[in-house]
Amino acid sequence: MKKKIEIRKSINTDIVEYYKTLIADYKNYVGREFWATDSRYVDVIKYISEHELEDAIKIAVFSRDRNGKIEAHQRRIKLSSMQDFAQNLVAVKDEIKNAKNFDELYNILWANKVSGIGDLTAYDICLRIGVYLKILPDYIYIHAGCKEGLQNMLKRKVKSEVIKKEELPEPFCSCDLVPGELEDFFCNYRKHLKVTYQP
Repeated sequence: MKKKIEIRKSINTDIVEYYKTLIADYKNYVGREFWATDSRYVDVIKYISEHELEDAIKIAVFSRDRNGKIEAHQRRIKLSSMQDFAQNLVAVKDEIKNAKNFDELYNILWANKVSGIGDLTAYDICLRIGVYLKILPDYIYIHAGCKEGLQNMLKRKVKSEVIKKEELPEPFCSCDLVPGELEDFFCNYRKHLKVTYQP
């Protein structure tokens, strides 16, 4: 993974052009379809793809690759919470299999969430299962680092749980990043987005 562009507190160039620079840097730093190329995700997702749905769900929840390495976001989650969540999801595997879109899939996971499983973990697990089922987000799901990044960019509090790409300002609404990539972008570049314009 290449080094990201430096974090700046202020800029004296057009803010839209600055955002375009960040988007280009994201593509260079992370790459398109990060779930298929980024080492933060790809090892677990490749492992999931080799299994039938029930085992794929369990692997997605436990967030471990074939070597037992756990994905960074889930390192602090209690094993008992993962076990309970996996058990709940396996019980509704037919609902998961028949989900028509990512939002429906996410709602199934949310309805079966247990104590100790937070919003970010639920989203990460849903993304893994979604990639397995070839279902990707149609919206940007707002939580954790993504929420911080959006708030830094918009310069206001964000209370909604999702946002449509079309609702974002330029250049985000017209760029070629899909909603799942934009969620990752706003998380990864949250500190870069705290910049102020000083002509």
